[in-house]
Amino acid sequence: MNGLLSDSRRSRSGIQQAVDAAVRCDASAVQELKKITDARAAQLAEAGELTVDALPGGQELKDTLIEALDAARDADAGFLAWARRHRDQGCTGSPTDDPGYRRGMSRSVDAQAAKERFVELWRPVADSFDLPYWEANDI
Repeated sequence: MNGLLSDSRRSRSGIQQAVDAAVRCDASAVQELKKITDARAAQLAEAGELTVDALPGGQELKDTLIEALDAARDADAGFLAWARRHRDQGCTGSPTDDPGYRRGMSRSVDAQAAKERFVELWRPVADSFDLPYWEANDI
């Protein structure tokens, strides 16, 4: 699980830069958003395969992580859909007028809430197994 969280941190760290690049009509933005969305989908699949029965509260921990990663993947997919339309329409219009962008923002809020619940559940596990703490903004 800790390795999956590290992978998630890498995906999270690039999303804002990619969205900002899409606003500027940077040609690489769509490709970067696609890469991030694909990575999130892989992380979500990996989370579904985790065996957590040896962890205290393992199933709740897993379910909360899956909820967070699913919302993050859906947010990333929304941003990707918006970025493609934005590029294809000559980079005109406000991002907030696009349903994909609005979905990205809304699902980001959902993801953040699930991540905050996850890190609270994670702290006792981290203490028990001498693992690092994670912050919601890291996942």
